[in-house]
Amino acid sequence: MKSFGEILVAEDHPIILTLYTKALHKHGFAHHSANSPQSALEIMRRKDIKHLLTDGNGWNEVIQEGIKLNCSVVIQTGEVWSHRHHGVPVIEKTQGVIFVIDNFLRISGLIQ
Repeated sequence: MKSFGEILVAEDHPIILTLYTKALHKHGFAHHSANSPQSALEIMRRKDIKHLLTDGNGWNEVIQEGIKLNCSVVIQTGEVWSHRHHGVPVIEKTQGVIFVIDNFLRISGLIQ
């Protein structure tokens, strides 16, 4: 597995969470996953998370904690948002799993 700092994927939809984690594993990246804002915050307090891919709607506390911890934060959402939210890049998950993961890895500087 590649190591560029710990990755956290935070998503409350179980199928989407599974698809994202499988895609990261396929790219060779170890990661943590959280299915609720509370579990994401707990992981962020226990682990040295450097990269955060998080759901946007209802996850503001997680987003703010990621910013506070100086993580590379990327929001993925099914909602129509601007391309940035509080300075954080936003990816529309309606574009598909491969699109989201590839863009997350590029934005986070994990691949070129």
